Amino acid sequence: MRGTLAAALALLGSLAAAEAAPACFLAPEVEADQALRLRADLMVLSDTCRTDSYRRFMGRNGALVGAYQQRMVEHFRRNDGAGAEAAFDRYTTTLANQAALRHGGELRQTLCADAEEFLRRTGRLDPDGFRRYAAKHAADRRRDYQACGE
Repeated sequence: MRGTLAAALALLGSLAAAEAAPACFLAPEVEADQALRLRADLMVLSDTCRTDSYRRFMGRNGALVGAYQQRMVEHFRRNDGAGAEAAFDRYTTTLANQAALRHGGELRQTLCADAEEFLRRTGRLDPDGFRRYAAKHAADRRRDYQACGE
C-alpha cells in the first residue's frame, strides 16, 4: 500500500512539474533549478534528521537562494505571464514533495546515517561553493533540459 501511494504521489508530482515547467530553459535557469533542488533535498534531510544544516546553509546562502528563486520566477514568467508566481509556488512545492518521496522510504536512522556527510558538507557551503555546486550540476545535467532555441 505504501509503495502504491508513493508511486501515485510521484506520478502526480511529475505531472505537476511538467504542467508548471515552461518548454525551454536558459542556461542560468538550469543552474537555478539545480540550486533549488539541492535546497529542497537539504531542507527535507535536515528536518528529518533534526540537524541545523539547513538553517546554517540558509544563513550563509539566503541572498543567493533568493536570486536563484527570482531567476526561476522569470523562467515561469516567460511561459505563464501573470501566473508566474503561482507556477513558481507549484514548482517549489513539487521539489519539496519529490525530495520527501525520494527519502521517505528509508528508516530515519538509516537515512540519517547515509545523509550525514551530505548534511555536514552542504551545511558548510558558502555562496561561492553553492554557486560552484549549482554550476557543476547544471553542466552535468544540461542534456536533461530543453534549451531555448533548440
